[in-house]
Amino acid sequence: MIVPKIGEQAGHIVSTIILCGLILLVSRISMSWVGPNSQLENLLIGMFWVLLTVGFEFLAGHYAFKKSWESLLADYNVAQGRIWILVLITNLLAPTIAVWGKNN
Repeated sequence: MIVPKIGEQAGHIVSTIILCGLILLVSRISMSWVGPNSQLENLLIGMFWVLLTVGFEFLAGHYAFKKSWESLLADYNVAQGRIWILVLITNLLAPTIAVWGKNN
């Protein structure tokens, strides 16, 4: 929907930024019931979210959506303007960001 209007590269950037925002929003809403008790737990939750994301992306992307391994790996090529890595960084940091200010 975005790509035909603004092009593939710009569409990739816009959709990645929107996804990062949604991850932060959902983590802000959900962390109260997840209930981490420490910064270490926040980091472990973030690491788990990254693992789930990468696992889903590669397994579902390859086997269900029939994408090649090369095309899946291409989203990580920052030198070619691919910024998907921001989604993983957001997943990693989202639990920590979500609880900032809530404990004070």
